[in-house]
This record gives sequence, C-alpha cells and structure tokens, in this order.
Amino acid sequence: MTVSPVPLRIVRLDIHDFVLVERLELELRPGLNVLSGGSGEGKTLVIRALEFLLAGQPYGRSSASRWLREGAPQACVEATVEGRSAPLEAALRAAGAPVPPAGEPLVLRRVLERGGRGRCEVGSPGALAPVALAALRPIGRALVEVFGQGQAADLTAEAHQRELLDVAGSLGDAARDYAAAREGALALARERDALAAALARLEDDRARAAEERAALAELAPSPGEYEALVDEAARLGEREQEAQQLAAVVALLDDDEGAACDRLRQALARLDRAGSCERSAGSYAEGARQALEEALALATDAAEGVRRAQAQVELDQGRVEAVRERVARFRALARRLRTAPEALGGRWQELGPASDPAAREARLARLDAELAARRPALDRGRAALTEARRAAAPRLAAGVARLLPELGLEGARFEAVVLEAPPSAAGAETQEATLLQAHPAPHGGDRVTFLFAAGPAQPLGGLERASGGELARLFLALALETAGAASDVPLLVFDEVDQNVGARLGAAVGRCLATIGRSRQVLAITHLATVAARADHHVRVLKAEGRTRAERLEGEARVDELALMIKGAPITGAAREQARELLREAGAPPASRARARTRPAKVRRKGVSAG
Repeated sequence: MTVSPVPLRIVRLDIHDFVLVERLELELRPGLNVLSGGSGEGKTLVIRALEFLLAGQPYGRSSASRWLREGAPQACVEATVEGRSAPLEAALRAAGAPVPPAGEPLVLRRVLERGGRGRCEVGSPGALAPVALAALRPIGRALVEVFGQGQAADLTAEAHQRELLDVAGSLGDAARDYAAAREGALALARERDALAAALARLEDDRARAAEERAALAELAPSPGEYEALVDEAARLGEREQEAQQLAAVVALLDDDEGAACDRLRQALARLDRAGSCERSAGSYAEGARQALEEALALATDAAEGVRRAQAQVELDQGRVEAVRERVARFRALARRLRTAPEALGGRWQELGPASDPAAREARLARLDAELAARRPALDRGRAALTEARRAAAPRLAAGVARLLPELGLEGARFEAVVLEAPPSAAGAETQEATLLQAHPAPHGGDRVTFLFAAGPAQPLGGLERASGGELARLFLALALETAGAASDVPLLVFDEVDQNVGARLGAAVGRCLATIGRSRQVLAITHLATVAARADHHVRVLKAEGRTRAERLEGEARVDELALMIKGAPITGAAREQARELLREAGAPPASRARARTRPAKVRRKGVSAG
C-alpha cells in the first residue's frame, strides 16, 4: 500500500453551534499549538468538539441537548486533514469511506440535529460520502490521542496502569491479537460445552425423547403450521356463518312453507275469491291486487339474488372438518408435552425425524481437537505478552524517572511491576471454565502495578499514597512518556494536564511539550505562560458579544497575552518584560523585532474566524 509522504496532521477545525460555541474556525500548524484564554471562554470545548467528532459518541435526544447550542437547529464539527498514514487509510477502507487522491485533503464531518438524528461524512472537499457513526472511533484512533483533565485521578486504577504500560511498550496490537484469539477459543469452548450438555440430556432422557419424537412424528408439525391453521379455521368459520345466514334468508323468502312468497300467493288467491263474491269491492281489490303482485315479484327477485350470493360462497365442508381436527390434534399434543401448540413445529424440527447422536458426537470430537490445537498458541501468546510487559516496565520507569526531577520531584522514585496471575487451582467442570482458569481476562491476566516514592527515604508504595500534586505531576510524566511511544498518532492533545504544577515547573512542562512538537503535532490548552511561551503557534480563544472567536497571536499581542497569564489585568511593564524574557528563553523572536500585530480575523456572518 502506497502512503503519501506528506506528514499527517489536522490543519483546521471548524465548530458550529456546539455547546456554547456559535462559530469557531481554528487553524492548527505543525509543532506545538497552544490555546490560551480566560476560564469559560471555550478552550476546553475545542477538545470536546474533537472528541465528539472522532470518538463517536452516540446520537439521541439526550446527546442533542448536551451538545447543541441553545436555540440552534443542529451542531456541526468538521476537521480537515493533510497527509496520510497506513493506519488512517486502513480505518477509512474498513469504514467503506473514500480515500482522497494523493495531495487532496481529507475532510471529516459530523452533524447532530436537535431531534437527535445525525450524520457522519468523510471524503474530499465537495465529495463527502456518508459513513456509520461507529466508523469514527477507529478513524479517530488513527488521528488523535487525548490526555485530558481528570485522568490523573484514574491513574490509581490497575486497568489504567496496564493500558499505559501497553502504550509505552507499543503492545496494543499484541494485546488485541491475544484478546481476539482468546475470544475465538472461548466461543469454541462454549459451543463444545453446549453440545456436550445436549448429548448428556439426550442420553439421560432417551426414553422420554423417543416417546416425544414418536408423538411428534405422528403429527409431523412444521414451524408456523399451527398459527396458519388457526387463521384458516377462523376464515372458514366466518364463511360458514355467512352461508348459514344466506340459507336462512332464502328459506324465509321462498323455500319453506309459509315463506314470504308463499304467503303473498295465498293473499292474491283469497283476493280473487273476495272479488267474485261482492262486485262493489272491485275497485279497491284491483289496487290491492296490483300491490300484491308487485310485492310478490320483488320477493321472488330477492330470493333469486340471495341464491346467487349463496353460489358465490363456496364452502368445502370436508376442509372445514379437516382443519378443525388438525387444530384439535395440535392442542391435545401440546397439553401432553406441556408446551405451547405453536412450539411443536420448531421442536419437531429440532429433534428431527430420527435424531442420531453419532453426528453430534463426531462434532464434539472435532471441537475437542480444535480446542486442543488452539491452546498451545494461546498459552504462548499470553506468555509472550507477559514477557513483553516485563521488558517494557523498566523502560517506562526509566523514562518517567528522567522526567520527575524536571517536574519538581527530585529524589522521587517510580517503578512498574508486572505480576502474572497464578492459575486457579479450583476444578473446572466445563471447557469454558478450564479455559478461563488459564486465561481469565482479555488483557492476559497480568497484574500491573505502579509504585511511587516521593523521596529517597520513603518506601515504594501504591499511587494511592501520593498527594494530589504528586499524582498530577506523575500523570504528566506518564502522559509525556507514553505520548512519545504512540508514534502512529499524528496529533497529541493535552487538556490542562499542567494543572496543580505551578509556574516554576511549567517551564519543564513547556520544554517537554516543545520537544514532542519537533516530530509531532501537539495541541495544548494551558493557563501557564511558561508553557505557552514554548508554542510554535499561539492562539487565544475568547468571547466577544456572546460569540467565541480565535486569534492567532504574534508580536506584542502575544507578549500581552503572556503578561496576562503571568500577572493578570492590568498588564504592567514588568509583566511584559517577564513575558519577553520567557520568549527569549524559548527561542522565539523578540517582540521588538517582530511586527506587533494580531493576525486580522475574518468577520463572518455568525462569528469570527482566525486564519
């Protein structure tokens, strides 16, 4: 696979209607990028927007209420990426996303609507293709590593310590391969155990199974047949009732003795006899005769119409009886086997007309053989992972130890200890339990423990004994050391990891971040002037008239920002001089020789952007 030689980096981040930010367009450059600004101005929201875009938090109404700016119909975060890497191209292809041609930037966009719906798009500018939300996480892992606020508190967790050691030793692929192999072996073991249990039940209940099979064979039900029969019986019953009602109508009109037509004929005959006896009633009788004749004609027509309707309702009485009898057999067998009638078809299909345990026993033997073949490789994989962690532990400890004095922890000691969890001695009744005894966890079962002593006279102990300030500085040392190990991630983000460090030690933090920035792209949010002075690209984030904007700082504007970070408002001449001294120490061009300006911001309809 050919990968573009252009260094991979995020060059631009566009944030629209995200939390409190209406519009923010941020340019990122190679080296150390620093964001500064007052509390609540929106600096940390830049990190949250990156995580929203690349970590793939779920959609939903709760997400919309959390991430959308109040009153906005949707939030949008977009990143523009230059360059390529093999992990990034692999993540794009796995997501089914287009890989832009060499030389073209890659655009990643995520939109979240007020109702909770959203979309993700990846591709070249102007030619974006939709991708699944879940695809953003592996793409994000190929682009960004975030070291954020509050992570120092998690440092005492054994799982976090093991994760840091794996990152420092570049053991992520080995750990994932082992976890995948373990899960595959466990799936085989579960299948094998289920099959063995089924065979055991078959042996124990052979007589009952034979009786059940014989009863089912006599009925030979198919899945879904009972439900279909019940539906057909209902339809046939309705047609039967319809035919009965039509027959009753014909009988009332014409067929039976005393039906409507018969009575009308009798009335006409009597009227004729009455007319011959008394001629004076002739005029009245003639009108009655005409009415009776019309009524007889209508009744006769009605009877004929109902007979035609009867002909349309064809009813196979034999089928009616067959369906009813079949339904009755289903219900009787269901009562006998103590199950639901609709379950009989599936049960018969499961048992088969003549279930042969020999096929299952052969499958069981094959599963046992496959498990036996996998176990040695799985054991070797776990042993190799343990050995690699033991080799990585002293390297991590040495790297952290070199950083601790720079962070004000002279004489402090740090060690990383890897202990292999002993196998369980308890007996196991299943292959799954046996496998779990030897391989208890996806990470291999190793216990990784970080030990720390703040001074040479103190004994080494767990990190829970460290103070808050010691823990923060130790976390920073670990973050810097492991960040250097993650060589395939182009952008490292540090979200105020210099908290509780102080201005004096901030110079060491700034030097560490600047060192990483020589070969990597770094984005750091800080309140310390000693860190910001080391930046290759200094951006101030601030609110103006309720809108968040970003300004690239150069010359006197940068000096003023550093002075504010040193002393606060109002800016004094002494604070400015101290800021210039920090820039001189960092190797930045003196402000007196730099063009004193803040790069003009482009005014947009919804806010201000920095070039």
